[in-house]
Amino acid sequence: MTGQESSDRNRDSEFVVERLDEAKLVQRLDDSLAYIETVLEKLTLDDFNTEIRSERNQRSFTIGWSLLHALEHTATHMGHMQVMRDMWDGRTHS
Repeated sequence: MTGQESSDRNRDSEFVVERLDEAKLVQRLDDSLAYIETVLEKLTLDDFNTEIRSERNQRSFTIGWSLLHALEHTATHMGHMQVMRDMWDGRTHS
């Protein structure tokens, strides 16, 4: 809801992806980045203190906290991907 529009998100379906080739994955990532950029461009500093309600867990969060949480979550997954890539390539780090 940060972008002031309903996501109509089906969260469970986001964890069931099959037969996603490289081109489709890159397109999804590009589309996501483009959407994120348009939402962030609309935000003002005052928006960061705006509270939004999560229907999923019935709690309220500020937009600023939600963005920080998303960045932290993304960083964690980037770390996962880097470790997996290193394992795939047979590299070890000490």
